[in-house]
Amino acid sequence: PLRRTLRSRTFILLYLSWVLATTALFVPFVFLPTFALQQGAGPLAASALLSLFGGASILGRISIGAISERIGIVNLFKISVFLMAASYTVWLAATSYAALAGFSLVLGLAYGVRIALMPGVLIEAFGTRDLGAVLGIFFTATGIAAAIGPPLAGAIMDHAGDARWAIAFALVMGLLGFTAV
Repeated sequence: PLRRTLRSRTFILLYLSWVLATTALFVPFVFLPTFALQQGAGPLAASALLSLFGGASILGRISIGAISERIGIVNLFKISVFLMAASYTVWLAATSYAALAGFSLVLGLAYGVRIALMPGVLIEAFGTRDLGAVLGIFFTATGIAAAIGPPLAGAIMDHAGDARWAIAFALVMGLLGFTAV
């Protein structure tokens, strides 16, 4: 039954992972272009990082078929969550536009894989019964993450006076998200 699914340890950990990793994901949406500007990129180049992220995400979504057949949906999902978290180390250490572009590519690719696999992961764990309700409830985690990620990162940045602390916050959230899965 749906109630049992929603109270299961598996669902709770997947949900927690999604909240944490997606909290991290929303940080670059808000702060990456500004960070790039502070590193000397022009306005167009700074904005292009988000386009690069989006393009890589599309590539991640369409390229998972053969890989997931070889290593399994759940294993590929875990790898994608780890790569998302690990990508923040690139952003944290970035001193060039090329590094920021590399971060955008890795994060976007891993995010695209993760979002495309999530319904399959839920089906693996809980089957197709009540799938619409399970997906609908599950993806409320995205709203929570969107509501808390950028404001918390902004508060951290304002308090610390350095954007790298907000990036470190995203890294920690991403690693906690990986730990939950």
